[in-house]
Amino acid sequence: MIDPLLLCDLFAETYALLRRQSAGLTHAESLRRPPFRASSVNWVVSHIVATRVNILVGFLAVPNRWDMSMLMRYIPEAASVDSEVGAWRFEQILPELERTQEQLSTILNDITVERLQTIKGEQTLLAHLISNHAHEAYHAGQLEILCQLARAGAEPQRS
Repeated sequence: MIDPLLLCDLFAETYALLRRQSAGLTHAESLRRPPFRASSVNWVVSHIVATRVNILVGFLAVPNRWDMSMLMRYIPEAASVDSEVGAWRFEQILPELERTQEQLSTILNDITVERLQTIKGEQTLLAHLISNHAHEAYHAGQLEILCQLARAGAEPQRS
């Protein structure tokens, strides 16, 4: 059984990595896409916020205080939002990421092993959290390269 505090530490580690990699990035830079098929920093960080909100609201029963129409733009099936039109401002995304981190940290510091074993859909809550963290860590790895390319001046791709 995984200790809930370990989960808390894992999410805190990816949060710190996301913040460190994106520090100082402007909104315009966040929209830049590399010259190969990939999403922008803006899309990836917004997608991480959207998946965290899904976990918080859908699995951890946190009251929904987010603009779901905005978050729906950052799911894989949605059209890419990599231009000024319709994109979430990067300076607004980062505080939302911080808010999700604070909420995850509060919940995971207090969650019981019994609650982690409750079934949500076809898996335990613990399995959902582990899967979500693995997904987040995957995107955090992408961000190291994407942020460097964005800072280097990769031009936005036109769809």
